[in-house]
Amino acid sequence: MEPTETDSLLLLYLAAADGADAEQHLTQLVTEHAEPIIQKVIGRQLGFSSVSLFSGISSADAADLRSDIVLSLINRLSLFRQQPHEFSIADFRAYVAVASYRGCSAWLRQRHPLSWRLKNKLRYLLTHQPQFCLLLNEDDEWIGGLSIWHEITRVMIEREQTERLISGALPDELIGIPDGTFKRMGAVRQVEAIFHWAGKYIPLDDLAAILANWWGIRDHLVQFSEAIQANLRVQKADLSTEVEQRIYLQKIWQEITQLPLRQRRALLLNLRFSATQSAISLFPASGIASLRKIADCLDFPVEQLAELWSQLPLDDTKIAELIGATQRQVINLRRAARERLTRKITM
Repeated sequence: MEPTETDSLLLLYLAAADGADAEQHLTQLVTEHAEPIIQKVIGRQLGFSSVSLFSGISSADAADLRSDIVLSLINRLSLFRQQPHEFSIADFRAYVAVASYRGCSAWLRQRHPLSWRLKNKLRYLLTHQPQFCLLLNEDDEWIGGLSIWHEITRVMIEREQTERLISGALPDELIGIPDGTFKRMGAVRQVEAIFHWAGKYIPLDDLAAILANWWGIRDHLVQFSEAIQANLRVQKADLSTEVEQRIYLQKIWQEITQLPLRQRRALLLNLRFSATQSAISLFPASGIASLRKIADCLDFPVEQLAELWSQLPLDDTKIAELIGATQRQVINLRRAARERLTRKITM
């Protein structure tokens, strides 16, 4: 079998005699071939395409998770380059996908232990009760249903139906079914009732989200990315709320200015509310720090920051180019900054 472009690039990276050539091959391998796979897996695992079981996960959290998975991949590839006898990748794309799924699983298990446990229990129920089945659809998504549907076209439940079971009035057929105490009705009967009502396959994540709502299962763990989104909102508020937000912003800014320069750069140039919305603009908007103050904090000429402003938040590759670092170093720097700020703002 002829090697793919991706696998050929991987071999070039491993065989590169010059460190600069190796870094160039690694950057191309990660940005062009690995990151699209990682992004797709994260979107699927975190439920951005469905009714999310893991509530409170933002695009900023997903960006942090993506960085963690990229860093783990870079570290592994570096190990292979240093110790060729450890090399064991037959299919790079498959390797990245598996690494991404594992990274998501570990992250979700740590951040959302109750929801994660519910999903695993539901998976066990669907595979060990004869009336149920758990299948992979054409998009490699796990879906659950009744065993008697095996020979029927795998029609999926509509999103509106799923949302109705979570936030709307229950349909007549399901009134009285939810029972988080399991004294009146066990889990098997409740799941069976959902399938009979829907008459269609339901994604595992969606089914778990429905049951989490019915049974009152909630996870919450404050992280810097969550805290900044919860407190740094651009919105109309009463005077007391505005004062609280400004005090909070001042505290954040003071702590940021105490970070080492490279950490400040890795954090501020990527600081975001979502995948495309930068949070750095809140500092000048609230009068906490002007554009010049932010430029001084980054040790950039104010003209350079002004040119970058409309491009913020920057991705790790761009930040690495700006500050003369590797993508791996940028991820490590931002992680260290976030961990320190998380400790400071939650004290």
